[in-house]
Amino acid sequence: MKAVAKIIAGYSGLERLRQHGNYIRLDNPPYMRLVVEYIGQGPRDPPAISVAPYYEQNGDAMRESGARVARWILAVVKSAPSHHFA
Repeated sequence: MKAVAKIIAGYSGLERLRQHGNYIRLDNPPYMRLVVEYIGQGPRDPPAISVAPYYEQNGDAMRESGARVARWILAVVKSAPSHHFA
């Protein structure tokens, strides 16, 4: 969970990730693309984050059906420092 919070903080923070259409895409060949997305508020209001591998099929992004999709509720992200890049 701390690694995901660091990734989010390194890519402009949770507030930017919460904006419609924003996500974090991590490419690390030869491994599958990893995508981090804000998927809404979880129980008791912490943000709910999806972390899932994706691949391309006929030009479309496809979530890996064989992999277990991790969905975390990250209270720690709320206090993570936000980094903004110019």
